[in-house]
Amino acid sequence: MEEYMPAAVNLEIGSSLISHIDVKIEGLNGQLPNLDLVNLIHRLCHRENVHHTFKNYDDHAAPETVKGWMHQLRTLFSMVATQASGVPNGNHGLYHRFGIASVTVEGVKEHGRTRRSANLLQVGRVLEGICRSLNNLLERFHQSFFFYLLPATNRYISIGVYMPPFGCLGGSLLTIALALWYHTSCAANEQLKTMKKGEECETQLVDYSILGQSAIIVLAHALGLTLLFSIEKIPVFSQLFGLLAEDALLLSLVAYSVCLLSLPLLVNRATSLSQNSWEILKCLVVLELSVVVFAGFVYNFSLALIVTLIYAPVVMITAASRNLIKRIARALILLLVHPLVLLFLFVSFDTYLNFKDLEVDVLAKKSISATKRALMYSVVDAHVYGNWVFSLGALCLMPIWFILWFIVWHPVNNSKSKSDVKSKTS
Repeated sequence: MEEYMPAAVNLEIGSSLISHIDVKIEGLNGQLPNLDLVNLIHRLCHRENVHHTFKNYDDHAAPETVKGWMHQLRTLFSMVATQASGVPNGNHGLYHRFGIASVTVEGVKEHGRTRRSANLLQVGRVLEGICRSLNNLLERFHQSFFFYLLPATNRYISIGVYMPPFGCLGGSLLTIALALWYHTSCAANEQLKTMKKGEECETQLVDYSILGQSAIIVLAHALGLTLLFSIEKIPVFSQLFGLLAEDALLLSLVAYSVCLLSLPLLVNRATSLSQNSWEILKCLVVLELSVVVFAGFVYNFSLALIVTLIYAPVVMITAASRNLIKRIARALILLLVHPLVLLFLFVSFDTYLNFKDLEVDVLAKKSISATKRALMYSVVDAHVYGNWVFSLGALCLMPIWFILWFIVWHPVNNSKSKSDVKSKTS
């Protein structure tokens, strides 16, 4: 009989008396332990009169009220934010990639609480109950209970509940791609009919083939690969200029992003891209974004949800235009959803939640410092532990953003035959 480790429990208890036990479940790349193991720990804590929480949130006394729903919503958002980061919130997170369900049980001692404290004897009974329950397992944990969201310790949201809404949300991207493909197919057929009739066109013919935009797709992903594989050399060059590794990393990414901003203008001047259809390019990038979010959905739902909520509306409004004001407005919106800008905004919001009493200038300095550390940790986690967040940003999000930026500044060519113009004027 093949032997295996059914589960692992990581203990973080720093005092003989604790106010409550907080159960941590998020693992590397957003993986989760089996829900049965999580429920087992909460039920054993309840049986031994040990107060237990999730994300350091107590269960609301009246969960069916509006206040109860808002309380559970805050707990749910806290889990989504932690899972989307891909960083485990305990040592248990490194076991998940080996197929071992694991959690961290943290004993928290908070002063000023009126609740009764728990001692080591009660905690020991909980651990004994966990070990006995795991030893009595007759089969492996069921696979269907590795995908869930927790708004409370005694409630969960199954994948069968949140999968259809996400499918509708991500399906909007596929709808955009189909609409673009249909529109370009009709335009290509109309252009072909015009050429067969021998009618002259006012402007150059538009190339609706996929190969016409393949160079931009290859360029965007080549730049992403360059970023991913050159990031290891940045700490070496930082020593030459006397910079800290985290400072050099941030400056390098800023310089890389500035180069991306100016690249479409240089490419448009060097080549005649006005003959190519920007709609085909947008169709391809929308399909790529759809593949990214739907593939990430089955691995890290929270990250896929956040990416879809941010980029789906932006993709809908991204288009080439002759109107300079529209181009500038769309460019400003794209700048707000740049991966580096999004990281700074998320870190700033988290810093504000933790330090609400600080002044604006001090809060800005803390946000910049936290952003540098977050970038540094993401690179280190990617190379040491195999965290996918930085690799996803470099190989997928940055190329997608660059292609969207390229579409905004893509030259526009309206292809209309003289007969069409005469029919409209007559």
